[in-house]
Amino acid sequence: MRFREEPNPGDLIEISHIGSSHWALYVGAGYVIHLAPPGENSGTGSPTGLGVVKRELLEEVVENGSYQVNNHLDHLYKPRRIKHMLTIAEEVVGKEMEYSDLSRNSEQFVTDLRYGKASGRQFREEPKPGDLIEIVGFFNSHWALYVGVGYVIHLAPPGENSEAGAPTGLGVVKRELLVDVVGKCFYKIHNHLDHLYKPRPIKEVLRSGIEMVGKKMEYSDLSRNYEHLVTELRYGKAHSQQFREEPKPGDLIEISRIGSSHWALYVGDGYVIHLAPPGEKCEAGAPTGLGVVKRQLLEEVVENSSYQVNNHLDHLYKPRRIKHMLTIAEEVVGKEMEYSDLSRNSEHFVTDLRYGKASGRQFREEPKPGDLIEIVGFFNSHWALYVGVGYVIHLAPPGKGDKV
Repeated sequence: MRFREEPNPGDLIEISHIGSSHWALYVGAGYVIHLAPPGENSGTGSPTGLGVVKRELLEEVVENGSYQVNNHLDHLYKPRRIKHMLTIAEEVVGKEMEYSDLSRNSEQFVTDLRYGKASGRQFREEPKPGDLIEIVGFFNSHWALYVGVGYVIHLAPPGENSEAGAPTGLGVVKRELLVDVVGKCFYKIHNHLDHLYKPRPIKEVLRSGIEMVGKKMEYSDLSRNYEHLVTELRYGKAHSQQFREEPKPGDLIEISRIGSSHWALYVGDGYVIHLAPPGEKCEAGAPTGLGVVKRQLLEEVVENSSYQVNNHLDHLYKPRRIKHMLTIAEEVVGKEMEYSDLSRNSEHFVTDLRYGKASGRQFREEPKPGDLIEIVGFFNSHWALYVGVGYVIHLAPPGKGDKV
């Protein structure tokens, strides 16, 4: 069997870089044809302008990114004959075409080559006035309301720029071009509450949005009130719904970081108790060693990451009484305990606090010799065979180290 699908001539190649994707058509012998962005290199994220259709080695286009074969429309459209497809692709090499991350025309260019333009399909849904736009950044998301003619209304964070991830403070509601707000990130239309709430009439949505422009509001990644603003504009305040569940004392908090999660118990007034990893900082991902149980502000533990309330075992186990749970948690603050990402005992620690140890449950199945281990990275997965005593056998990538 083939552990990684190798491209065949005519395959679409999706190249993943931080925050965006770039697309190419594989033409054989290691080469692809793609719409390269303006500038000297072929990396994604360049501003809108004239790109050039190039024939280059796939390896050079991918650079430090990752790629996958992704003929994602084969279930809808019949691909052209390979010979015809490649002939057309070679004929347009060297031509200049508009390049824009916003309209994702590097993708549309290669899908047109593979399937043909005759179907007149729209490979990416364009926003309509009133749509909610989720802008996906490196650590979190930012939200905006599309108002038409390329413009959005959104709660911009404190400071000069409008990118998400700024510290808590007073933000300003702005009307700006979507392309300026998105920057080098990626966006999608995400009317994520339409199944629960009926959107207001578009005229009312837009009028309310315009009335908010220029107003100052608290900006916080923790409370995600930039999302709250636009959902209120689209659906109205009358519902009084809570668009993001705020933590209550006793809740388990899952903090998502690249490649792993860290867990904490919310104890109220913005504070959590958690097993902090070895070292001065409380970030997940530290090596195995002695961690310390700490009581800290949730905002300080989360930092630039995102979090969610995740009482993920309530359907299996009855939580302790809140007062008893918090008393036990406060009593262990300052104690040292083994910290290991492998055994996920930051999660085990807080689940024990919430549910109690009496049930003797195993929150994470420990590997046994012969088990396959999937190691999830930022762009892809790596696999290993567990052989016991904490060791695995795996095919390490090129380089001096054997870490993924």
